[in-house]
Amino acid sequence: MAERVLVLEHSPVIGASHQLRVLPRVQSVLHSQFQRVSPNTWSVIPMAIAITNPTPRQRKKSAVVLADVDARFTQDLQAYAAKLSVEEIRDLVDTYYQLQELRKALDNRLRAVQQGADTNPVLTFFSERLTRLEGQINKALGIAAGAHTAGAWMQQFVGIGSVLSAGFLAHLDVTQAPTASHFISFAGLNPAAKWISRKEAGELVAEFCAEGVTDESLEKLAAHINRPLERVKHGAKKKERDGTVTGGYERDSLQKYLAKRPWNAKLKTHLWRLGDVLVKFQNHPQAPLWCLVYQQRKALETQRSESGQHAEVAAELLRTKKWGKTTEAFKAYTAGRLPQGQIHNRATRYAVKLFLAHLHTVMYESHFGKPAPKPYIIAHDERHTRYVPPPAWPLQQNTSP
Repeated sequence: MAERVLVLEHSPVIGASHQLRVLPRVQSVLHSQFQRVSPNTWSVIPMAIAITNPTPRQRKKSAVVLADVDARFTQDLQAYAAKLSVEEIRDLVDTYYQLQELRKALDNRLRAVQQGADTNPVLTFFSERLTRLEGQINKALGIAAGAHTAGAWMQQFVGIGSVLSAGFLAHLDVTQAPTASHFISFAGLNPAAKWISRKEAGELVAEFCAEGVTDESLEKLAAHINRPLERVKHGAKKKERDGTVTGGYERDSLQKYLAKRPWNAKLKTHLWRLGDVLVKFQNHPQAPLWCLVYQQRKALETQRSESGQHAEVAAELLRTKKWGKTTEAFKAYTAGRLPQGQIHNRATRYAVKLFLAHLHTVMYESHFGKPAPKPYIIAHDERHTRYVPPPAWPLQQNTSP
């Protein structure tokens, strides 16, 4: 049988039509699957390679075709992915997690179907395609993040892969964060930052701005809720739907601003995933520094809890929240100790805060070309003098900021 050509139609990612040589041993797979364009070519969309109820032999042949498609797809993807903007990376990270949830839901349905006597070739087909597409997005994010100094720095550590590194680049802007504390607050790890309800926001406006919204009243309000004065003033100004400022201070605008969540929810979720990674890789031979920090902090928190140093915290949580009397948490709080779950959460937060501080240093120095400011506690508290620099920094290879 003569060699034929598989023609991939134009794709917004690939950017142009491409041709792949098809080996004679897989031509039989293609005969009944694709539209014939000429005696020696077929037209096919990359995700449309499928066989209904394939035999093991057919599945092996179709895998060869898909491997050829992926090889060419990856080659063309590298040049484009390296040029993705931060906004495009953010959208691609969101797409990855949405696709992952869809794939997991489909796998669950497929697993339920496979428990019976029959199989579902349609679900199997889409599950395989979603898994393959998920992997391709992962590769794209790895290339996009690796083109940045901070992304390359993150990817050298065990457990921090393409999606995690790309997500932090997408949600953190060092030009808007003079210090590491800005990153920590933006990620929702500042205990002083509280999410105010709409009702509470109205009460605050009525209390501090009873005689009108002025610079003086906003200054007092900002100090009371521990938020930057500049942001409070900007939030109090009248705006259009697109965010364009069109007037002076307005009570409704101020109330809406106060009721907004003061952190980035997606970034906070991303940090939770990082914390999960640090726990999973804590016993790895090449575990990064933050895994060791997690272990040390967990041991310290456990020792403090057992010695009664957290008795006041336990009493406060027991008084302010409702707990089932049969739960381990209620038993621990009653005894003046913290439950293991809260000790784990405390240690994880401590480790990811240090990671954010290190990431801020890397992003700041790679962007501005000068040393990053020391963390607030180091710069303003004489009792804290031990500074832990970012590991494996600066990088040896040449990458763009």
